[in-house]
Amino acid sequence: MAAVASLVLAGVAPAAAHPAAQRQQATSSATGGGSHLDNPRQGLEEVGFHNLDNKGFNTDIWTHVTQEGTPDARLFAYTGTWGSLIGNDPCPSQGDDPQDPQKSGVWVVEATEPDKPGVVAKLATVPGSQNNDVKVVEGVETAAFNGDILAHSLEPCGADLGVALIDAVNDIPRAQTGFQLWDVTDPTAPERLGSFNNGGLGTHNLFAFHRPDLQKAFVAAVHNDSDLLTGDDLVGTVQFVDISDPNAPQLVSQWALADAQTPGGPTFDELCEPRGEHLASCNLHDVWVSDDGKIAYLSFWDAGLILLDVEDPTEPAFIGQIQPGGTDNEGNTHAAVPLMIGGKHLVIVGDEDFVGPGPAPFTVIASAPDGAAVDDGERFQGAEFTGTQPLTEEGTGPFPALASDDGFGCSYLQAGPTGATLDGWIAVARRGGACPLFQQKVTTAETAGAAGLIVVNDQPQGTTSGLATGQIPAMMIPNEPGERLLDSIDALEARVTVTMQLQEPDQINPWGFMRVVDATSSDPAQWKEVSTFKAPHVDTVEGQGPENVFSAHNPIVGPDGRVYFAWYTDGVRVLEPNGAGGQFREVAWFVPLATDHDNDNDADPHGVQEANTGFWGSKAVIHPTTGELLVFNSDLNRGIYILRATDQGARQGPGSTSGKETAQQPPSASGSTAPVLPATGGGQAATGLLALGGAFLAGRWRRAGRRSSPDAEA
Repeated sequence: MAAVASLVLAGVAPAAAHPAAQRQQATSSATGGGSHLDNPRQGLEEVGFHNLDNKGFNTDIWTHVTQEGTPDARLFAYTGTWGSLIGNDPCPSQGDDPQDPQKSGVWVVEATEPDKPGVVAKLATVPGSQNNDVKVVEGVETAAFNGDILAHSLEPCGADLGVALIDAVNDIPRAQTGFQLWDVTDPTAPERLGSFNNGGLGTHNLFAFHRPDLQKAFVAAVHNDSDLLTGDDLVGTVQFVDISDPNAPQLVSQWALADAQTPGGPTFDELCEPRGEHLASCNLHDVWVSDDGKIAYLSFWDAGLILLDVEDPTEPAFIGQIQPGGTDNEGNTHAAVPLMIGGKHLVIVGDEDFVGPGPAPFTVIASAPDGAAVDDGERFQGAEFTGTQPLTEEGTGPFPALASDDGFGCSYLQAGPTGATLDGWIAVARRGGACPLFQQKVTTAETAGAAGLIVVNDQPQGTTSGLATGQIPAMMIPNEPGERLLDSIDALEARVTVTMQLQEPDQINPWGFMRVVDATSSDPAQWKEVSTFKAPHVDTVEGQGPENVFSAHNPIVGPDGRVYFAWYTDGVRVLEPNGAGGQFREVAWFVPLATDHDNDNDADPHGVQEANTGFWGSKAVIHPTTGELLVFNSDLNRGIYILRATDQGARQGPGSTSGKETAQQPPSASGSTAPVLPATGGGQAATGLLALGGAFLAGRWRRAGRRSSPDAEA
């Protein structure tokens, strides 16, 4: 997460339920026992580690084998660097050495000797950008290129994000947006190729793939759209870019939710329905492409999972949609990867949810005399902005509340007791108006000296988390109490005071977890969720604290047919199919501990995020000469962990399981000769669902509010 989460258009009007959203789900939840602290490692052991020179801010991981099948085969891993969204913190890439970056870019690690990994190259990035995602497409053969291509995302961060938000509205392109290509045929001597600048707020996640049948290669890139001011048809777009000539990438097509409305297809409102009491945030977060390059899997947050036919990448076509868990839950479809097994087309889907203990504890407390439209002591729950000063339990206030002169927070020149200054006041403004971006509202209020900003939603229900940077706290409250607050301010001037506060929750809202979708049927209305998997802390308060993040993050299917799920503080979870019905069981896990590598950084060296937040990504690979299965893991602060299977049999894991159990033995991956982890010694069958990707917001693990994905548009 952070890295900029894809932007989303909130406040979509309710529509008649799309049939795919109404279908009955086939799962029920069960809670498992045990704790990762009681038994933090089972079936996996550390064989190698590299601290990446304590650069911190480590992102996703990808592996790459060169000269495979020869005695000279070598094994490499790549991981990127992200940066802060908080206030005006700089990106690590801002001011870094462009020739030999010390704290930014993509780092290349050779692990041919897994117990002696070493950094062999660094791919410098654009100053002011972060690189959340990195992928390698091997064996590209086109008229213009032969070899291996690496693609990494470009996305503005830190202080540069606020500038990028404004520039995006004015269609000013920025070098930090899109993606960069590199020739990594020899990873020890990478060569910079072309780049693709998509404007807006760049690319959060991407997927590179080869189409030998077309003699072409492509990148499917998530475009963080900023065109939401005018668009009810651009709420995150997947862009298909031809990289057959990697020195001159060419956009060949793009697809957004509204493009599904071909004759007989669902409308935008049918695909993007409100989630229970919450407005839908239907932003595209991640994309994956099938091995044959003909199906794209889009993780569309509250719009769920969407499949596209990309047999012709220049003409992507809507196949179908499913909202895992139904429309009554919070949504947050963060990542998805396919798994074909036993004639079934399964999709491992991951929800990313940082709320944890919930509901959203972000509260406005009003104080007003008798006769006001708000009651004295009345509390309004809302959503905290992402990138502004975090709310605290001590609170901001009580301060007198002041509405802007235009009602929308675009100007305070005529407001306030001392002219243009709002020192000692909290600004209250409606959403929208002549300054529709949240960044514009935050900047205006902060410049005027306000102690905080409260935005009143313009939709009849719900709130959304705004995306903006600033040194003051900002949050959104629902329309009805917000309008009463504004009425009271208008009637009573400075006699209404407010406090913006983070309150301790009184109940548990699950962290994000894994779901399994059966998409075998050619009729998308028959797609269904068949099982789930929850790591030990998803439904509990055990171990809660700012240093712990218990949401699922990135899933991937290994060469042994197992799912490897990076689960932040709960490390990596390994799940194997338990029959062909979509059920899974946990066979191994490895949790990074605070006592690991105590000579290396256990905390964020930049002072932005908390310590010990765990694994961002995991990638299983077969060593090209020993045949050993290794698992590479990127730890957010420490570096890269390299793991291998132990000789001991793995037993049933402590995670929780749902779905119908089966006595069938798990089949091996079709045609696979890879070594596998030890079989389980029995126990309850666990279901599997894997979450891929990462839009995690710096320092906000427990604070993401009811909407874990932010909007930029006010």
